[in-house]
Amino acid sequence: MSIVLILIALNVLLFYRLWSPERTAHTFESWHSLALAKGKIPQTATEWAEILALQKQFHSVEVHKWRQILRASVELLDEMKFLLEKLHQGITVSDPPFDAQPRPDDSFS
Repeated sequence: MSIVLILIALNVLLFYRLWSPERTAHTFESWHSLALAKGKIPQTATEWAEILALQKQFHSVEVHKWRQILRASVELLDEMKFLLEKLHQGITVSDPPFDAQPRPDDSFS
């Protein structure tokens, strides 16, 4: 039972780590759309260069976050694999041996 709870907790953690960057990206897109809706479009080459530099910085931060998330996800999946294999071994050891021959007292009549 405790292994199942650990697996559920790992799944929740994995979901949160994958959901977090999506939320951040959505927030950035909303902010960008709001800025364009207010008519704050850059007019000079310097303003465009500043926006490009900010976008490059944002992109590098996002790539770094995704790498961390993927690394953590792989670690969590490896841990889940180990726990599932351990669970499987526990189940197969505790199963009674399969009896191919039906016993005489097992009849339905």
